[in-house]
Amino acid sequence: MLNILSLLKFNSISDYFENRKNRFTAYCIISSFFFCLAIGLVSLKDKFDFVVSDGRGYYVYLPSFIIDGDLDFENQIIASWGTDLKPSVLEKRTKTGLIDNKYPIGMSLTLAPSFLISHFLSSILYFLTDSKMFLPNGYSILYQLLNLLTILSLGTIAFYLIDLLLTRHLKLHPLSVFGAIIICWFCSHFSYYYFREPFMIHIISTFWVTLGIYLSKIFEQKSSKSLFIFLSTACSMAVVCRPTNIIVLMPFLVPIFFCTGRYNLIKMIPFGMMGLFPLFAQMVVWKVMHGSMLHYSYGNEGFNWLSPKLFSTIFSSKHGLLFWSPILGFSLYQLALNTITKTAQLRKTSLTCLVSFISLWYLNSCWHQWWFGDAFGGRAFLELTFIFVLGMSSFIQWYMEKKFKRRYFLTAVFASFSLNYFLMALYIGHKIPRADYLF
Repeated sequence: MLNILSLLKFNSISDYFENRKNRFTAYCIISSFFFCLAIGLVSLKDKFDFVVSDGRGYYVYLPSFIIDGDLDFENQIIASWGTDLKPSVLEKRTKTGLIDNKYPIGMSLTLAPSFLISHFLSSILYFLTDSKMFLPNGYSILYQLLNLLTILSLGTIAFYLIDLLLTRHLKLHPLSVFGAIIICWFCSHFSYYYFREPFMIHIISTFWVTLGIYLSKIFEQKSSKSLFIFLSTACSMAVVCRPTNIIVLMPFLVPIFFCTGRYNLIKMIPFGMMGLFPLFAQMVVWKVMHGSMLHYSYGNEGFNWLSPKLFSTIFSSKHGLLFWSPILGFSLYQLALNTITKTAQLRKTSLTCLVSFISLWYLNSCWHQWWFGDAFGGRAFLELTFIFVLGMSSFIQWYMEKKFKRRYFLTAVFASFSLNYFLMALYIGHKIPRADYLF
């Protein structure tokens, strides 16, 4: 209420959102709205459960290891999968006799603190009430709510870090950055994975990638041993969320070698090794499950390096990035223009972003299932959220500087917003194909 009243005292809303604290307050309000929306929608289902689809594989390490003390997922799968459980899931075993799980441990490592709190509270409430609602099994309501809150909070922090980078480091106008974040949040497929399938890895993965980019930019300006540990940890966490994140981060990490010098970087290596514990934890899990510390968990699934579906991953109705989220086309267009028309710092960062985008674009296009299953839009590009916000911020700033009529751009934004939620309604209602072409 105080925020609303303070807003009314300003002659212009723009004055209010030029203040960083007020923008962060707005991000928190939006996140709270999506939190309520997520709970409301899942409550309409027969089962209150956010851990669905691929999210089951990413999440199952937590209840199995923390509650059972092992990595045998059989009881978790039988208890939580319901009618989706196929006998083949239980039959597919590793060399050590455990149920195979191709998904890495990044989500479980990230959610471990909130899971432990949930487990502690659930155990107490179950002891006091003997209610199945608080069953300490890793999937009851407190686990769902606290882990959901953690995921949405990390998504909000990611946007705030992007805000800091663009306004402080690249000196973009706060209003253009705020507008770009709102557009990318509401008018792209990001919103679907933010409130509808948050336990898919993408929001957590986006947070770690964004944190890695943020720390790399800070490290370029002022290197320190402690900062290098944090940077190494963030990048390692990003990789154990989705291994392809190394492709996204590498263009941002390479300049560190040049800004610190070879000798200083060599001295930093022991401290960087301290941040690699997520990778070590992943190797231990592989050792227990597969008998080897190095393992390719996706089996026969792989890449077709010589026949990438470059056009399809962007423009196809089968989850093409710009077909489902056309507003992002403005971001990519302006990002390309930034490499030849803007200030040196923005030009350098935009070029790095383009290299990152093109690298992931090629990688996604080579994946044997380039449409990424039952996806809502181009979900495999969600980790590029920083890049899309940068491009959109630059576009908005350029558009306003040229003094074009705002209604044209606002019409495009409204059309993208309407398309996004129209497709979402059809997708949720199973009215359109999920793993096939729309047309």
